[in-house]
Amino acid sequence: MHALRFSPLGFGIRTARQLSLAIAALLATSAISAYAQTDTGSIVGIVQDRSDARIAGAAVDVTNTATGVTRSYITNADGQYLAEQLIPGVYSVTVRHSGFGTVVRQNITVNVQDRVQADFVLSVSSVEQQVVVNEAAVELQTQSAEVNGVMTSAAINDLPLNGRDYDTLVLTQPGVFRDNAVANPAEGRFSANGNLELQNYFQLDGIDNNSKSENLQEQSTQSVIPPPDALQEFVLQTRTYSAEFGTSAGAVVNVSTKSGTNQFHGDGWDYIQNGALNANAWFNNYNGVPRGQYNQNQFGGTFGGPIKRDKTFFFVSYENLLSNIQVTEESIVPTQAMHNGDFSAATNGSYMSKFNMIPTVPSQAGCITNNVISPGCFDPAGKALMALYPLPNLGNVNQFTGGPNYAYVGSETNNTRTLDVRIDHTLNKTNQIFARYAFDWSDYQQPPTWTSNPIAGNGANFPTAYILHDQSVALGWTRTINANIVNTAHVGYLRTFSHSDPVNVT
Repeated sequence: MHALRFSPLGFGIRTARQLSLAIAALLATSAISAYAQTDTGSIVGIVQDRSDARIAGAAVDVTNTATGVTRSYITNADGQYLAEQLIPGVYSVTVRHSGFGTVVRQNITVNVQDRVQADFVLSVSSVEQQVVVNEAAVELQTQSAEVNGVMTSAAINDLPLNGRDYDTLVLTQPGVFRDNAVANPAEGRFSANGNLELQNYFQLDGIDNNSKSENLQEQSTQSVIPPPDALQEFVLQTRTYSAEFGTSAGAVVNVSTKSGTNQFHGDGWDYIQNGALNANAWFNNYNGVPRGQYNQNQFGGTFGGPIKRDKTFFFVSYENLLSNIQVTEESIVPTQAMHNGDFSAATNGSYMSKFNMIPTVPSQAGCITNNVISPGCFDPAGKALMALYPLPNLGNVNQFTGGPNYAYVGSETNNTRTLDVRIDHTLNKTNQIFARYAFDWSDYQQPPTWTSNPIAGNGANFPTAYILHDQSVALGWTRTINANIVNTAHVGYLRTFSHSDPVNVT
């Protein structure tokens, strides 16, 4: 499956042959007043003097404190400025105008989809002076009616995550529910405000990141899933999100990956779970079933920094999950008497018509007496099939309908690797570009599952091996045309591949 997405102009492309047409349409589109933003935020404000008169033509410099990248703007005739398409992070804003003192406001935090209000009051001054305001901007969202919840990098890394799946953090938001009893508890399954679990929309760095399958053989509603340490933040939008988001009736999970900064930074991790440290289950001990193996090792690291200070940055992350878990399963299998043809213990009189493992020879009348098959009537093929069933190992259970009588241990293995690489480059104060590549490779196996409904008939799902390959490419270009117009273009390529095969079936 292939998927391409352009944001925020709303192009949705499924095949590569349409790429050239989409690019032509993108280039032909004139610059518009930018209010749409996908994986970024913005700072807006008004500049005025102490008499509340608006100041037009004031110079506004917005600087990312981590990278040193500065964007410059000029207030319009109403004294307003708008800094759009800002990478999530902490910013400082400097405002200056001839005849007024310079004012600097620091520590302005911008999250995904934020429109932070930062107003300035300049004082008349005949000499060069600078006033530094070290206080947070107003956090109340007055520019948008969106209902959302932001999970910052600190929250993603500090809150406990079972399996290190960041999307489980959506459960901390109101109106979100996850049904753990579903047949396929794949990653990213949740219901927001009553919408269906498969109606949510996942976006990574402004690009479509949905697996787009109904059976979720990929074991996730997403395609590529970066480790939590590679995420700058994500925002869950559940109501009244703006027009650049669509294709879904449920929630929008908008994820932004980390970029490098002027300082080299990184981290490493290794989470280990080992069966030697675990106790056996009580029922396993009671039935003489040994403790199953449980080995899980999840390790990786991140590293980022400057390629050229204040201009070009990189960030790389890698994670590997190696897991081998033995799961105890229970089932119903034929007893020794049934192997010998004696089905008298079956309390359901119609059960003989359901149990088709030992077909009789049609020409031999009287082969079955009181649910007992005469030895001379055994069909060789049916007898061979019956021999494939193991004998009960859970106590002396004689009735086939009396509940599980057999326990076995199946192996569930998982080898998942993820790689993410991002480059951010500033051409000048009005042009910034970025590129990100993500790769997700999974190789896992599920143990066999035996049915235990005697009316429907006993059987087994073979152990199944899955191979999943997912790749995602995102490219972005932001151009500030003037104080009122920003043009941004995101283009991405998403490829999802999944394949399954039964194991040891010939």
